[in-house]
Parts: sequence; structure tokens; C-alpha cells
Amino acid sequence: MNGIAYEKSDSGNRGRDVLLEVRELGIRFGGLKAVDNVSFRINRGEIVGIIGPNGAGKSTTFNMLAGALTPTSGKVVYEGREIQGKSPWEICKMGISRTFQKIKVFGDMTVLENAMVGALLHTSRVPAAREKAMEVLEQLGLHKVSGFKAKNLTLADRKKLELARALCNDPKLLLIDEMMCGLTQAETKDIMDLLIRLNKQGITMIVVEHIMAVIMKLSERLIVLDHGELIAEGTPEEVGRNEKVIKAYLGGHYAAS
Repeated sequence: MNGIAYEKSDSGNRGRDVLLEVRELGIRFGGLKAVDNVSFRINRGEIVGIIGPNGAGKSTTFNMLAGALTPTSGKVVYEGREIQGKSPWEICKMGISRTFQKIKVFGDMTVLENAMVGALLHTSRVPAAREKAMEVLEQLGLHKVSGFKAKNLTLADRKKLELARALCNDPKLLLIDEMMCGLTQAETKDIMDLLIRLNKQGITMIVVEHIMAVIMKLSERLIVLDHGELIAEGTPEEVGRNEKVIKAYLGGHYAAS
């Protein structure tokens, strides 16, 4: 990633209120505490990264925010309303959309049809859904392949298509789960710049990512999880100097660099 110039978000200069608040969130699977007593806030207009080693609870936290899992303790408050326990479609309709670590596009459907799935959340009118989907596909540079089957796209375009489907829901908050994994350097830069442009249009984001050069440049703040617990929170610079984070995740080589 070194040597690439990235467009940097200016969202830190905008006045914002709290969009999402996680209060003492936890979940158990049998006797295992997968996430334990995690609390943080997401301000409207931010890009916030969540990092940590494998098994730290990052995707489990995402699944609780998106309604795929119901917490066993704690609260998730979105725009002043508790949403823990609500179904994924209810949460999506309220303005929280997500992408998945493992791509979940419909391979035998066209690119346009995939995007329309997201647009149909807010309308039952197929022409309106098609118009919305084409608008989003054009924004992401996928309009030229709108008639292709999703399974025939490149990995980068399948990831963009999943993002397009999420954007067709008109989200206020996007949950991005390891979107850069497996991409080339050029594709990664393209996705990063795209996310920053979307953020400048007013979409708040929480991003889980293992590529440190990406998450450090993309995020205003970082939340660090380890063994299901929040061990640090702060700017990328603050987190990069945190001894607990270095020991649990970044490693001595990162600190030395």
C-alpha cells in the first residue's frame, strides 16, 4: 500500500451528533462470551474502524448491530431508539445496511436485479426500484455491466455490487465487513476512494478491516477488540502507539515502523 496517495475524508470538520450508541453489549454462545461489555458511540458523519485479531468479536458485533444476532446483554441505540432484538429487515428499513465478509450476491441474477433487491425495501413499484438501482450502479461504475450475471463479475465488481445493493436501501449507516480482502492494490485504492466519496455525501460508516494501511488511512477513529472486549479506542495515531494494542494485534514490527 505504500506510495499510494489516498483522498482523505474531511468529515472531522463537520458538526455531528450521536447516530449510534452501543451500551455494555454482550453475547454468549453457551458458556463462551463472544462479546463482553462493549460500549462505544458513532457520531453522524464519521468513518470508524473496528480492528482486532481473528476471533476478537468484530463480525459478531456487526451481526448484533445488523440484527442477525440478538445480544444477551446490553443495548444498541440508533437515533435514540433501542434496536437490539429487531429483525435484520426492520433494522435495514430504519437506515442501517451492511456488506458481508463472504460475498452474498445472487450469482444467477443480473447485476441490475441484485441491486433492485435492495431498492425494493422501500418501494413495491418495480419501475421505481429499477430506476433507483440504475442510479446507484452508475454511481459505482457498474452500469455498463448491469445486464451481466453477478457470478461472471470480477471479485472487485462483486464487492461493489454488494455495496450497491446496500446503498439502494438509502442507508444512514453502512457496516462494511472486510471489503478490501483479496483485492489488488489498485482495486483497494478504488474502493477506498469510493467509500470516502460516499461518506462525504453524508453516509456514516463502521468498517471492519484487517489491512492496516487501509484502516489507518480511512478511519477517523478506531475501536480495538480482543477476545470480545474493547481494549482501546482513539485516533489511528493514538491506537498505533497503544502498548496493549501492539501486544494484542499490531505486533512489535508495526511499533518499530
